[in-house]
Amino acid sequence: MNDYDTYIALNRLGLGARPGDAKHVGRDPRAWLKSQIEPQAGVAPAGPGGAEVATSEDFRTFITRRLGQIVATERPFYERWIGFWSNHFTVSTTNGAVGNYASAYEREAIMAHAFGSFAELLRAVVRHPAMLHYLDNVRSIGPHSVAGMSSLNGLNENLAREILELHTLGVDGGYGQPDVYQFAKVLTGWTVNKSGQYQFIIERHEPRDKILLGKTIAWGRDDEGETALRLLADHPSTARFVAWKLARHFVADDPPASAVERLTAVFAETGGDLTAMAHAVIDLPEVWQEAQVKVRRADEFVIAALRATGIEFEPIEPYNWMKSLGQKPYGASAPEGWSDEAEDWLAPSSIDERIKLCFLIASRVDRAGDPRVLAKAVLGPYLSQTSARAIAVAESREQAVALMLASPEFQQR
Repeated sequence: MNDYDTYIALNRLGLGARPGDAKHVGRDPRAWLKSQIEPQAGVAPAGPGGAEVATSEDFRTFITRRLGQIVATERPFYERWIGFWSNHFTVSTTNGAVGNYASAYEREAIMAHAFGSFAELLRAVVRHPAMLHYLDNVRSIGPHSVAGMSSLNGLNENLAREILELHTLGVDGGYGQPDVYQFAKVLTGWTVNKSGQYQFIIERHEPRDKILLGKTIAWGRDDEGETALRLLADHPSTARFVAWKLARHFVADDPPASAVERLTAVFAETGGDLTAMAHAVIDLPEVWQEAQVKVRRADEFVIAALRATGIEFEPIEPYNWMKSLGQKPYGASAPEGWSDEAEDWLAPSSIDERIKLCFLIASRVDRAGDPRVLAKAVLGPYLSQTSARAIAVAESREQAVALMLASPEFQQR
């Protein structure tokens, strides 16, 4: 173990170091990270219709509560893992109905299955009212169904397309437009009732067998969708796509083939066991390379800055700050979710907003502290001589803290 391993665990695999955190990590950073994995999370009990009732929580209350929990967490790898899957299976308040289900979606679909099997996570996500509303499956009606004969609504391909392209196979995963069309028919009838629960309505379901990826999906009820989702979860393209996304998030924007291959093999060998995948991510040699090559997204930067400085803040402020930096929580503009690539966070206007926020946060830091000590505690061996010197000669304590937050070492992980 070396100091770099400690700070890789805290900043690259965690959410950002706080003063004193290095001692908590101990002599085995990998063991500290793995202690946060919750394999039982994937076997949470299900409620009516295979999902709990989507109890609504005021969106503002939910998001301020959650961001506060994330900033204060003692389990940063756990929260990063949850955040990865929430982004992979994005739902957004750009569809107004989603705000009513955001809290339930994170709890019932993501948290309950993030350390279970990928197949069960996929099923929980797709059947959840938040996703069914977000990608318009609530309005999808089979053209030859009973309801299709008299409805002005028709087949909606949004959910089917995004499951194939973004959630499972990937854009180059071997499917075509005919598969999107057939899969959309499979998912007809998957909707939400007035109580906010998943419901299958047979009258909206397209009759006849369907062909997906060359496989016949026998005409049935909602078990057609179950069969199709299992087919996709078990597909080799899904293993590789999920592995590539995990490696891109945790290792590098252009992940090394060795990391992708290793994670692909674990996914295939374990049937998509996400506890095994979490262990595999932590064990990747490429994760522990000393060079910082990932730029913190807006949300990562805000959370890391708040953890590093320990300032007091109004509950809504982290939300507003992320929004000002171009990353409104649960507000992604497209189903792809938020980018994991540096170029999307380094526009001049974005950098200007980050610098402004650095000074705002720095203005609230306890004036009794020494910024040089804070910088060393938060950045450890990553604190460069250039940044250390700039902090030491800063004109004020506020400027020194702002320089630390704006430093390349802090902006990266």
